[in-house]
Amino acid sequence: MIISNSHRFVFVHLHKTAGTAVTDAFVPTLAWNDIFLGSETVGNELEPYFRRRFGLHKHAAAWAIRRVIGDTLWRDYFIFSVVRNPYARAVSTYT
Repeated sequence: MIISNSHRFVFVHLHKTAGTAVTDAFVPTLAWNDIFLGSETVGNELEPYFRRRFGLHKHAAAWAIRRVIGDTLWRDYFIFSVVRNPYARAVSTYT
């Protein structure tokens, strides 16, 4: 999960959909006021705090992120995720 205030986007990381690759691609471009959870050393260290304080984690649902950032940012930021063919995703779950 990424909340990028500097680039004005939110990335909702779904299970088994290349979300770690997306996060790894964006991390070098993030600023001090951006939040990313999981996937990287810093993200893994921050995740327990954000989970306790806000209920957010690497695979937080879109509704949970929206609840934390509010409707204004949710409307103003670009919100995206990566989806995958459901059959390929199911196979990946068991391999």
